[in-house]
Amino acid sequence: MIALLFPPEYYGRLFGLGYLIAGIGALLNYPLFNLTQVLPERNPIYVDCILLGVVLISHGYPILLWRKLNIQCKGEFRKLDET
Repeated sequence: MIALLFPPEYYGRLFGLGYLIAGIGALLNYPLFNLTQVLPERNPIYVDCILLGVVLISHGYPILLWRKLNIQCKGEFRKLDET
């Protein structure tokens, strides 16, 4: 699906972006761990909510692209049926 959505000339940028996001995640690992240790009773619910929000936001764009691709494919199939 990624190969259909992005042309091959953008592979390097996507690869670099993936490493950038992984690096930022690794960099935020320590502050989130320290936040868990500082909270009363060491309750990780706040860190869990932050991470859940990040996961939900990061899944929004691929779902949007998937829906857009499905709509485009259905439109192409309708054009083929009409001819």
